[in-house]
Order: sequence, then structure tokens, then C-alpha cells
Amino acid sequence: MVGLLVGYTTASSPTRLPVTYAVLRSLYVLIGHRRCGVAVALIDEFVRWATEKGCVEIHVDSYAANVGAQALYERNGFSIQSVSRARRL
Repeated sequence: MVGLLVGYTTASSPTRLPVTYAVLRSLYVLIGHRRCGVAVALIDEFVRWATEKGCVEIHVDSYAANVGAQALYERNGFSIQSVSRARRL
């Protein structure tokens, strides 16, 4: 195994249209196998799976400092929909 993708489907919150969407929770590819198409293959399979489950969107979050992940997601059709902020206590 050289990569792993974890995801699930969920219903939207009551404040949104009543749809089912998928969440790409985690994606990891071993360092020696990055930039070889593994992540793209995992994302493509997740898109296929989510489509079969009736999802209308896929959501993914990534750390702002992880520019590689952000570029990967943008190259694969994901666009910024919201910005989340955190404050350490």
C-alpha cells in the first residue's frame, strides 16, 4: 500500500439544501510515491464512489500552510467555498 484516502457521506445541515455530500477526510501518499499519480487515482475513485452514492458535492479541508495539498485539490476540480479560522487558547 502506498496511499490512503478516508472519506464518508453525510446529509447537509438544516441550513442548507437537503442533499447528500461526501467528505474527503484524509489523504496520504508515502513520500517516495508522491507526484506519481497515486493521489489523483485515489481522488478519482472517491469521486466515482461518491457519485454512485448519490452525492452532489465533495468537501475537503486542508491546512493553509499545506500548499501542496491545496494545489492538488485545485488541479482536481475543488474550489474554495469557505474559510475556516482557529484561535489557540
